[in-house]
Amino acid sequence: MTNPENVSDENREPKPLMESMDHLDPLVKDPKAIEDFSETANELIPRAESLAKANRLQEAVESLLALEKRARFAFDGLTCSRILTTIATLYFQRGDLQGLFDIIPSLIKKRGQLKRPVADLINLCTKWLRENVQDRAMKYQFITVLADVTEGKIFVEAERARIKLYESQLKEAEGKIDEACLILQEEQVEIIGAMEVREKTEYILEQMRLVLLRNDFIRLPIIAKKINPKILAADKSIWDLKIKYYEYLILHYMHEEDYVEVANCYKNIYETEKISEPDSLKALTGCTLFLLLSPVNESQRKSISQLLEKEKRNFDSIVIVRDLARSFLGNALIHNSAAQSVRSIEFVFGESQLHADRCIGTGQSRFDLLLKRICQFNLLCVLSKFYSRIRLVRLASILGLTAEATELEITQLVTSKSLSVKIDRPAGIVWFHPRLSPHQKLDLWSGNINKALDLVESTSNLIQKEIQIHAAKDRIRAQLAKDTTVA
Repeated sequence: MTNPENVSDENREPKPLMESMDHLDPLVKDPKAIEDFSETANELIPRAESLAKANRLQEAVESLLALEKRARFAFDGLTCSRILTTIATLYFQRGDLQGLFDIIPSLIKKRGQLKRPVADLINLCTKWLRENVQDRAMKYQFITVLADVTEGKIFVEAERARIKLYESQLKEAEGKIDEACLILQEEQVEIIGAMEVREKTEYILEQMRLVLLRNDFIRLPIIAKKINPKILAADKSIWDLKIKYYEYLILHYMHEEDYVEVANCYKNIYETEKISEPDSLKALTGCTLFLLLSPVNESQRKSISQLLEKEKRNFDSIVIVRDLARSFLGNALIHNSAAQSVRSIEFVFGESQLHADRCIGTGQSRFDLLLKRICQFNLLCVLSKFYSRIRLVRLASILGLTAEATELEITQLVTSKSLSVKIDRPAGIVWFHPRLSPHQKLDLWSGNINKALDLVESTSNLIQKEIQIHAAKDRIRAQLAKDTTVA
């Protein structure tokens, strides 16, 4: 950012080309200067400042613009930058913000205007906007002017994005969340090369935060895709942003009730190296419990088994969670009382105000789902293995449900093709049919194919036999007929 002191102090050398333009292709940088007007500027700028102090601002600006035109056509970007920032400073020091707003577009949109002066002027105005302008209406007018003159200019796209972010923050401070979100959501900062990875990630996270405040769970995953999780995992310097990113995704997946993805998010947080021990245990607890809330199947059991095996030592600090997870890997019935041991885990089963604000269900609904998963485990992994048939009343008493609720659970599992069952309602008997593994199904299919081929072969042999018998009979009849004729 250009310092106003450097603009008015003729004894100092102008600052070198801005670092923020180093990333640009040579084709979009300023050409090399063919003439140096720095000495002329050193003489003219103090005179112009004196004229401005004598209430002859227009005369001072005209003298500076004459030199600016010569420097611009000679590609002397440093001198152009000093002149543009000096003109803006004269208006600002006089307190003529409206005059400043009027002259900024004319300064920037001059034919053949160089890029370095534009960038320096925008940076100087941005500093004034943040630090010196207090009137809220003037701030918004200033932002509008700067946003208009920077639109479509690749060399100041980062500055424009920062200005829009500041405008969004002002709107949010006024309680206008919708307007703040709309200002930011169209900014494509992921393609801005001048921004560091941290700043770019923070910007996108701010977009995610605002859409969450609006409960816009449709737009959230679209914005989240702008961040590459591989970069978050590889860059250790932004570990705090990685945690925030997955916390936002947790809220989204909880709203969608996709608990497998919630568990994956907690797992990514847990694997962050610099996370504190309490936060690490919380993430491990969240990963485990949300795995238990996911549908009961072989994939769930495999994930739980791998997690328990890999994190044996850390699970010693959360024994109740470990014991409940282990019970999902066994062949014994799980009683609902086992779920009560984890009922007190607030961030999963509590009535969090944060969760309530984001319309992602209640802790009680998730606890009810855990009880439902226990019931499904008992049906799928225990009772269906040890019983071929059982009375519905007896089954309901084992599960601790009513007969109607038990039948509903069975129906849902059959519909999802997790369980193969037939219910004889008049007799009140449930028949379990063992679920075959893919290999068993393939073996059965292969055996059926072999039987079919054997039948085809046998049929073919019988047909050939019949054909030969009929052929032999025809030959005998023909021979008898011939003998009779001869006789």
